[in-house]
Amino acid sequence: PAGAPPPPAEAQTSGSAAMLLGALSVHSMLETMALAVARSKSAAALLAGSIALHQPAESLALVVALLRAGLRGPKLLRLLLLFTAMGPLGCVAGLGLHARFGKLFGGALDGALIALTAGTFVYVGATEVVPEEFEDGAASRAKVVALLLGVATILGLARVADLLEARAG
Repeated sequence: PAGAPPPPAEAQTSGSAAMLLGALSVHSMLETMALAVARSKSAAALLAGSIALHQPAESLALVVALLRAGLRGPKLLRLLLLFTAMGPLGCVAGLGLHARFGKLFGGALDGALIALTAGTFVYVGATEVVPEEFEDGAASRAKVVALLLGVATILGLARVADLLEARAG
């Protein structure tokens, strides 16, 4: 309501950590579902490489968010195990989708899962990670340079992936 005091910082941090856990869990399931329905070995290899490259940073961001929210011990461990289980569950779900709908949808299933995966990744970055890093209003030059280098790196990797796919296809 208007004029109401803002929630305490720990509540904001807890809510942000819960949102990040949910969004990253959905993202993890979707990316492994896409891996399970990849149309070719080269597409699967590119997707697996992509997952391997960003998973450590994703996991670290989640751990930091959960620690900032005050989670420790068994509760932290349970949440991290839940997040870790999403990848294998996504693979199983992807194999099930492929078995049930693969012939019906063909490459559209793979494409839809890749698009959803990319969308959740952009969503998490744009709504959770980047705003939290710049929330204090004192964005250091190093943070801005790191953000721009990250964007340039992703654009470069996308170009390399396009070139590799063109050669393979």
